[in-house]
Formats: sequence, C-alpha cells, structure tokens
Amino acid sequence: MKRFLSLVVAVSVLCVGSYVMAGSPGSKGAVFLKLGQGARANAMGESFVALADDINALYWNPAGIAQIKERQATFMYSDWLEEINYNYLAYVSPAQVMGGIMGGAITLLDSGSIDKYDATPNKVGTFDGKDIALAISYAKEMTPNCSLGATLKYIQMKIDGNKSTGFGVDVGCLYKPEVENLTLGIVMQNFGPKLGAFVSEKDGLPLNFKVGGAYKFPNNPLTLSLDINFPSDNDTNFNLGGEYWIKEMVAIRAGYKSLTKDELKSSDLTFGAGFRIPGTGIGLDYAYCDYDDLGDTHRVSLMTKF
Repeated sequence: MKRFLSLVVAVSVLCVGSYVMAGSPGSKGAVFLKLGQGARANAMGESFVALADDINALYWNPAGIAQIKERQATFMYSDWLEEINYNYLAYVSPAQVMGGIMGGAITLLDSGSIDKYDATPNKVGTFDGKDIALAISYAKEMTPNCSLGATLKYIQMKIDGNKSTGFGVDVGCLYKPEVENLTLGIVMQNFGPKLGAFVSEKDGLPLNFKVGGAYKFPNNPLTLSLDINFPSDNDTNFNLGGEYWIKEMVAIRAGYKSLTKDELKSSDLTFGAGFRIPGTGIGLDYAYCDYDDLGDTHRVSLMTKF
C-alpha cells in the first residue's frame, strides 16, 4: 500500500502544473483521446482503471497488461454521434521484452464529409476531418502485488487540409493490497506538450488524472468498480460500474459515467452485455451510451485470445 500511495503523490505533483493552466470544457485539443475504448469498459460506465484485466487496459491503465498471459487482439467499432465513425484496433503479446509485456493500438476517428459555407452563408463545397492516434505500451510486474505501465502516443489531426501533430504519454499503476479480490489503480492520461497549431494557436492535451478501485466478490460472478477523474478541462467526476457473469458465458453490465456532486442525469447511465464462446477465446461485447440531446451511441468490440 505504501508503494501505491507514493505513486499517487508523485503523479499528483506532475499534474499540478497542468491544473494551474486548466481551462473550461472544450479548451483542450485532441478531445477524441477522451473517448473510451472497448465496449466492456464503456458499458461499465468507463470505470476500468483498477479492473484493467484484459487488452483494453492499453487505454484505461497500461499497467494492467502486465497480467495478460496469452496473446490478445481486439477491434472496436463505434456508431458515434452525427454519423462519425470511431474505431480502435489493439494487440498485446505476453512475450517478455526487457522483463515486461508490450502492446500497441491504433485509434481512428473519421468525421466523414462535412458541408463548407462562406460568410454569406452559401455552401461552397465539403471538407473532411480525421483524427488518429498510434500507441505503444509497456508494462512490468514490479512485485507480485504491483505493476507499472506506460504508453507513448503519436497524435495527428487533419481537417480541411490543415494538420496538427503531437505526442502524449500515459503512466499507470495497478496494485493488489492484502484485501482479497480488491485491486487499486491510478493513471495519468495524455500528459505532454501542446499540439502543433492548425493555423496559429496551439492547444494542450486533455490531461486526466484517474484513481479507482475494483472488487470481485468471492464465490460470486459480480464485480463492482469505481473511478474518480480529475480532468484538466472539467470538474472532478466519478464513474461507477458493475459486471455480472452467467456461467462464464454471458455478462450483463451497467454503469454511470460523468457523475458529479452538482448534477445527476439519467443520460449518463450506460448498459451493455458480453458473450464468450467456450473453448475458443473469442468474445463479443456491446455497450449503449446516451448523450442526452446529442443522441445515443453504440459500441461493439470483438476480442480474441490465442
């Protein structure tokens, strides 16, 4: 526990400078990096920093891939808002590299064709927008109870012929205290310099400091999880989630995301399900998330272990 608390303090110190310069919602660039990966985690209200027990740990807490014992690959398709396509492809191998585990991921957000207007306003054509992030992760089990991990990201955004690029880093820790079936997690996401300017102004990355816990009930297929987020461009918020397995084949999931002390909205509820084909290592997950007036979204993830 002392190691975990020491890391919490260290990451908090790194975040202080960024929070001093924190802005209001929408004040950061590369906001597509805030869109959660994996239908399983999204169905659980995006509360996954301490669970992090499959390939989706690459996004939520890179330290989690240290516990992966077989090769895993996943692809997520998301029917996003306003006909935007949001896809994710990842791979993790248990082969030891410098005593640890490595993995990689590609994130692509395609805005499709967007109408362009002049000041009149008259339509003068169309343009498109594409955001991409390439990530490589490394994690190592430091002790039987503690793993550390990090992810390096290359970020590129294109819109109407203009391009902005940059780099970001995630750093995480997964800790298993003396309490049986309890895990604690901490991660700093999207730490790095400002992105290159589209025209003249540079934007900072959407830094987020996240801590959480997950508890798997003994002799019971129920898991509960809680995350606390400290984003640099918004208020502190909480994520709650639960997962219940039926005969290790079908999972029922639900959660609550973006929970703050000032506002409770039914649109922040999330739901989903999972299915595993026995003896194959193949799984399919689905998540439904409502964004109130903006509409609802659907995510589907295919995962395989081999």
